[in-house]
Amino acid sequence: NPTSPANYAPGQKYEFNSTWLDNIALDKVGIEFAGINYTLYNSGANVYNFTIYDLGAGTYNYYFWANDTSGNFNKTSLITYTINPINILANLYLNGQQNNISITYPQQLNISANSTSGSLNLTMNGIDINSLNSINQSLSAGLYIIVANFSGNTNYTSTILTYNATIEKAIPTGILSGNGTFSYPKATIVTGK
Repeated sequence: NPTSPANYAPGQKYEFNSTWLDNIALDKVGIEFAGINYTLYNSGANVYNFTIYDLGAGTYNYYFWANDTSGNFNKTSLITYTINPINILANLYLNGQQNNISITYPQQLNISANSTSGSLNLTMNGIDINSLNSINQSLSAGLYIIVANFSGNTNYTSTILTYNATIEKAIPTGILSGNGTFSYPKATIVTGK
């Protein structure tokens, strides 16, 4: 328990049971799990239990064995137990949103990426920006393609998240006169002493 194939779960409890009947008293009952022998305990009614925690994703071979007080020995055939990797829980945010965004210059862009496991490769238009994760950026107008590539490992599959950030040109503020000339509002110049 859980039945094979199982999905990886950190800290998961795995229980393996076997029932042994012998006309002579049993001496020892065990399991060879992933090449290691463990002695089982009798949980009642000739049922012997083995419990192990926190197995990583992979395939495990095992068999049960027993001997009685007269020296008779028996074992089961080889059994396979499989634990499948699970998807990484990964997030990519553009200004706190998990989708494409459009902003107007000079608004800043904040790209933030995180995951439950694995390493992160964060790029913008194909350029590495790992060092800019969660830092506000002032970018010129244009289209930016942000890719967060989370590598997998034994327990987690890899995941790639992609969003687009469009930064629109700023709309100039000023006054257009009837003669086709453009003037900005007057500014006050302050000088220091």
